[in-house]
Amino acid sequence: MTSSPQESLDVLLTSERLPSPSGVALQILELTASEDASVEDLQRVLVTDPALSGQLLKYANSARARGSTEVRSVSEAVVRLGMSTVRNLALGFSLLSAARSGPCERFDYNGFWSRSLATGVAAQTLGTLLRRVDPDEAFTCGLLGRIGQLGLASIHPRDYNEVLRRWDGYADDQLRELEREILVVDHDQLTVAMMHSWGLPERYTTSIAAVPRVDHEGEEAPGLARALSVAREMAEMCVADECSRPGLATALLMRCETLGFVREDVVAACDRALGEWTAMGETLDVITEDVPTLDELVDRARRQEPHTALVPDDIEQEPETVADFDAAAVLAESPLLDVQDQPLRVLVVDDSPLDRRIVTSRLDKEGHHVETAANGHEGLKTALRWNPHVILSDWMMPEMDGLELCRALRRSDEVSSVYVMMLTSNDQSDDLVTALDAGADDYLPKPINQAVLIARLRAAARVIRLQERAARDREAIRAFAADLSVANRKLQHMALYDTLTSLPNRRYAMDRLQKEWERAQRHGAPFLCMILDIDHFKKVNDTYGHDAGDVVLQRTAQAMKDCLRASDDVCRFGGEEFLCICPDADLEVAQVMGDRLRTAVEDNHIDTPGFTGHVTVSIGAAAFDPGFDSIDEMIKLADEALYAAKEAGRNKVCIVDHAHHA
Repeated sequence: MTSSPQESLDVLLTSERLPSPSGVALQILELTASEDASVEDLQRVLVTDPALSGQLLKYANSARARGSTEVRSVSEAVVRLGMSTVRNLALGFSLLSAARSGPCERFDYNGFWSRSLATGVAAQTLGTLLRRVDPDEAFTCGLLGRIGQLGLASIHPRDYNEVLRRWDGYADDQLRELEREILVVDHDQLTVAMMHSWGLPERYTTSIAAVPRVDHEGEEAPGLARALSVAREMAEMCVADECSRPGLATALLMRCETLGFVREDVVAACDRALGEWTAMGETLDVITEDVPTLDELVDRARRQEPHTALVPDDIEQEPETVADFDAAAVLAESPLLDVQDQPLRVLVVDDSPLDRRIVTSRLDKEGHHVETAANGHEGLKTALRWNPHVILSDWMMPEMDGLELCRALRRSDEVSSVYVMMLTSNDQSDDLVTALDAGADDYLPKPINQAVLIARLRAAARVIRLQERAARDREAIRAFAADLSVANRKLQHMALYDTLTSLPNRRYAMDRLQKEWERAQRHGAPFLCMILDIDHFKKVNDTYGHDAGDVVLQRTAQAMKDCLRASDDVCRFGGEEFLCICPDADLEVAQVMGDRLRTAVEDNHIDTPGFTGHVTVSIGAAAFDPGFDSIDEMIKLADEALYAAKEAGRNKVCIVDHAHHA
């Protein structure tokens, strides 16, 4: 019998493999749960963990932390940030430090934290642009907003491998559907449950759960959810390859426009986020990259040809790519309606039955749909229920007058954009200014001149139809931006992965090597580079044909991938040659890792219509050495080791030590 989502969540939350805070972070969670906790108590716990203290100091002194003076001590950091923010940061930093690797082979742990940190700092900078969004809360939600993915990969690594195998790598909706199909719950549900279990505020989980709906809600979405949604797109731009970034930057700006952000604010926030991502990455030992400014990326996109802007030189375009999408044509399909032919929904709010009848009678003759209310309270209820285009409201009324009604309408998310025309016998300039300041769009003096009323309504109709067209245009742009984002991710995958073996390609390998090289130089972290070549592969092609050779390549690639650690990458380097990158590994383990690969290939029985048997590989390995001048020198050394393995009889592992080789 299949368990319900809630039952599955209950089981997941009790799993020993669920990513959880430990040590000092756990003490901080327990301490801050008490109403009696003080800053001094928190400081005493923090100083027992120098690494965490240093990370908090770095965060407190970042460009986004409030306050202008430098924070020099843990106690100052706690005072500046506040106990709740310190608790949240300690939780996030603790999880980041403890879950850098795991048992799910297809899950990119380093990439997960790189993307999560980028989302956190982007949400933080966007939080400063929105009312009622705390930047520190936005950082926490961005950093932990997808922690459920890590949880599912940690608890059910085999099942999540299957999820990732079937996922196309682009659409989050498809990923959630696959998670629910295979694991009953999706990562958003587990994220919310985990954050509840840690005692984080309800507004965090509400906003995270609302992110998938932001595309449909547009400007009406909650502020924190809007910030998280855009921050995730910024993060995708950060971690994307160089050829995909210009298109993602253009799509990002288009998306921000549909959500009501000011372009200059977005550019400034994005550039600040890029700098902070790099700085925080160094502090937390998270892989980051140097990303050009948003304006530079958009400028690159403008200089590129429309049909090749997002496509690498060695990739053929598919006919259904978003490059063929004509945004102007879409916008042209939403013409401005003829205001003379389109009736309006008009709500008449007046305490005088006679005035209501007179106005209603004339509006009926003009073909408009009319409802009435006797005071402001009734008018507000009717407006929320009926959503009128125009409200004609008397100024002086019992219970709630016209000014109070106007202010209430402007505070409401549902009807804040309704066109309000104030009816008043006061035509003094001060009174008119008061009405306009309260949110009125126009006014009409009493007694009402019927001809002037109809003329004013026609003017209002033009404004309303322009607003409707702008909304349709924003929706068309939003849809285009969403399609563009998906297409860019597909093209990114096409640019970085080999279509035959589904392994990363040479472009990806060189990019990954560059990241490990920078990490090794910055932090002294070791890594291995191994070049593998299938022995006598030409004979396979010549004897059994290229179709059989393709199957041999596919099966051999899968055998190598299956025997590696989750943090390792094996890439197709060209032809029958592969390159394996193993972070946090040195010469002492090179022989063990090389033999594991060699044995996995040798023991891999291949049975196809054209070929039955197995192949072997020769492997050359080199480890990072500070004495290397470049990545090319390291690859050359591994290649020399491969040649030595071939010379020694093949199906061998040969390791070259740079120090002795030099």
